[in-house]
Amino acid sequence: MADKFYDGMPNVNEKLNEMDRAFAAGPYNALPLTGGNLSGPIVSFSSVAFVTPGAPAPGDAPTMLRGAAHQGGISPSLVAALGVGGTNGLSYQGQFRWYTSSGRSTSNGTYTYVSYDLRLRAIDVQSNLESADLMVISGAGDLAVRGTLSSSARIVSSAIQVGPIPAMGSESIIGGIDQSQGKTNLRIPNSTTFYVSAGAMGSASACSVSVNASTNTGRSINASGTINAGGADYAEYIFKSPACGIVAAGQLIGIGADGKLTDRWADAISFAVKSTDPCMVGGDKWSQQLGQRPASVTRTVDRVESQLVSEAQPAVEAIYDGLTLLTPAIPAKAAVYREVPLAGDTDEEWAVRQAPGLAFDAALEALRQTVDRIAFAGQVPCNVLGATSGQFILPVQQGEGIAGIAINEEDMTLQQYLRAIGKVIAIEEDGRARVIVKVA
Repeated sequence: MADKFYDGMPNVNEKLNEMDRAFAAGPYNALPLTGGNLSGPIVSFSSVAFVTPGAPAPGDAPTMLRGAAHQGGISPSLVAALGVGGTNGLSYQGQFRWYTSSGRSTSNGTYTYVSYDLRLRAIDVQSNLESADLMVISGAGDLAVRGTLSSSARIVSSAIQVGPIPAMGSESIIGGIDQSQGKTNLRIPNSTTFYVSAGAMGSASACSVSVNASTNTGRSINASGTINAGGADYAEYIFKSPACGIVAAGQLIGIGADGKLTDRWADAISFAVKSTDPCMVGGDKWSQQLGQRPASVTRTVDRVESQLVSEAQPAVEAIYDGLTLLTPAIPAKAAVYREVPLAGDTDEEWAVRQAPGLAFDAALEALRQTVDRIAFAGQVPCNVLGATSGQFILPVQQGEGIAGIAINEEDMTLQQYLRAIGKVIAIEEDGRARVIVKVA
């Protein structure tokens, strides 16, 4: 840029007055200041403003640090860095860097603030080696942290992920960096420790908690105290014979020579009762042949996406040679975006996307109809009326099926005792006998 003042300049006073008027008008930014050193405190009663001549660019705010315009995807843009002083013989000088990114599609197909990410990384200036994401905070409130997350206060979050950070999804993940079997994933002091287990998950049926098994011991849970449950009996899943009908809770049922349930007296070699409210159920492997359920899907709805048409252009100052204008000033231009409508799933597309999950659910329910939970220990209601406490429930033939009767202990033969389901200890409110299941 040409000098404002030069030898023999005839209008020095005019230029000085021009500068004075500019400073008097404020906001005292008429002259660009570059280079030099600043010492002493900085005091301001105003915000740090991102000023763009003309209309503000999309994303500008009164006080902000803004990265470059995002072209889509989740490519991060550097917005701020905090310097770290090195220590001789211990560490290089470095920085903690904050990045922003946007464009991550959300589960409901929108691209609003919930798709924004704030990412923290570290870098040392000696090797110029930058870490992977140390922390990611999404606009939806998800928090992902690499390494150890420690706090003396209560941590409340919709999602905390510790360990390797893939593209953040809707799941809440807690995992240590070392995913070798036996390593700690999460430890809550004086309460519970969760370890990495390489064994298979439990049944694919819906539940609240599914726990992997260790391939070294076959164990899923170790407890030094009691495990309390609301149910009252221990039951096991047993497959039904093809001819067996629907078995009602509390119904007496037979077990055939093939180990399957039967409701026909002639086919039974042993007898049991169907569980009503078990506290524990064994033999839950009947659905393993189906594998894991396909991932759940969410229908993509119609939406509008902002796409960049042209990037923002900074202002260009005029260039003078003395009083001669060489290049005129070019005003700043704001970035231009256009709203592009994006169609969501059609009924046909949605049907195709959810078909694998629906097919799995149908196959699981069909397979579930082939098993029943049979009580093997504990207290269980039995569909026999008219009994009194102290009597035994004895299976008897009823037509081609199986029924039960109450019989006094002193009237029983050894064969009847061996066939008995259990001893009556109480009468339910509906008149049915509650028995302690007799272990065969």
